[in-house]
Parts: sequence; structure tokens; C-alpha cells
Amino acid sequence: MKKLLFGIFVSLLSFTSANSEISIGVSGTLGMLEAEGKETISGSTGGDVTWGATSANARSAATATAATSQSDTDDLVIGYAAIWAEGHLSSNIRAGINFVPYALQSETTENVRHDNCTQSEGHLSSDSSVLTCTQTTNKVDVELVNLAQLYLSYHTDSFFVKAGVMTADIETNENLATGSQYDDASLEGTFVGAGIERDFGTDMFIRSEVNFTQFDDIKLTGKGSDNTTTIDITDLGGINAALSIGKTF
Repeated sequence: MKKLLFGIFVSLLSFTSANSEISIGVSGTLGMLEAEGKETISGSTGGDVTWGATSANARSAATATAATSQSDTDDLVIGYAAIWAEGHLSSNIRAGINFVPYALQSETTENVRHDNCTQSEGHLSSDSSVLTCTQTTNKVDVELVNLAQLYLSYHTDSFFVKAGVMTADIETNENLATGSQYDDASLEGTFVGAGIERDFGTDMFIRSEVNFTQFDDIKLTGKGSDNTTTIDITDLGGINAALSIGKTF
């Protein structure tokens, strides 16, 4: 998908002539994202049963497959700096690319679970069963790398509107007691925005804008454990504001 998007962007720039103007600059962005996350753990739940000495006959533990899940909605504040370039396709229309040249790292999420539970039948003086679990600690953080925007914008006087797509790579860093690991994933979305631009003279200008972003759903699957853990992130989107300074050549 990324190769296709960059191919389309290069094709748009090819329409510009050698005398067409190009604008380049730097920007700072601050925004808020909201997302709903759901973690589901499924796998063997009955195979660890240990039967007690009071069993009159030999018994075998039945293995069952079940799934447990938990959901949460969270807000995330994001901030980053970027470099960008725009080709002037006409007096009003521009094709641009915005790129973050470093990794954006999340905070580390930590939770404590009680896993690997075993149940023992009562012994001799007791008919009750005892459930014993192991406390485990899991830590996960993610890095967002190669964050890029490709867009078209329409400028009239000092006002402009823009729309485009966003792409990034998600790299997971986890320390899980189960020993499982998550594969990396791709993040893709769309955005629309509007802003104003003021000239400084000598082809320098300052620009402020507000953008609304919506990302596609993401699914991460853990591997390397007896159980299967999946994380579904849905409704990831939000609003951000950016301030840029640039120069036209």
C-alpha cells in the first residue's frame, strides 16, 4: 500500500513543469486520539487440573477451550515534529508529503494477571477443591515509525483546505510472562483539514491548521504461548493542530 501511495504522489509531481514552485518547511503537531481496545485470551483451560488422592478411580482431565476478554477506551495525547514538501500543481492546487523522521514511542503499559491456574480435589478430610494460580506481570510498549502523510491541498488567498492519507509502521516491544510475542503491523488512515497561511516576505510564510484523522482498525496476535492473545484496536481517531514555517522556491 505504501509503495502505491508514494507512486501516486510521484506521478502527481511529474505533472509540474521545471518552472513550477516548490515549498518546503518544518512543522510541530499536537493532538488527541481516542481508541477502543479489546484484549482476548483463548486456549486450553482444563488441561492443568490435578486430581487428588481421594479419587477412587483413575480420572483424566478434560481439556476445554474458552476465551476471556477485557475492553477499554482510552485517550492519547500525541506530539511530534515533521518535515514537509509541496509541489505546486497550479496556482491553487498543491501535492504534499509530510514525514516524521524519528520513532514515536508510547508509554509502557503494565498489567498483573493470575494465569496457569490448577485445581486440586479435596484430600481425605476435605471435599472442597483448591484453585491455585500464578501471578504474572506483562509489559508492552509500541513505537510508531515512518509516519507519513500524502495529501492534496487547495489554496485561495490565505485560506486552504487539504485531504490525504496517513501511513506508519507499528513496532511492538513486549515483555510477557507467557513468552508470547506480537508481530509488527501497519497503520493506515485518512485525514481532512483546513488552515490559514501568512507571508513573511522573501517567500517565507507561517501556517496554522487543524486536521481530523481516522485510522483503520488494527489487530495484533500474540505467538509463542499455549494460549492465543489478540488485541483489537478500533475507532482510532482524533483531532490535531499544527504550526508550520516554510519557504517557497
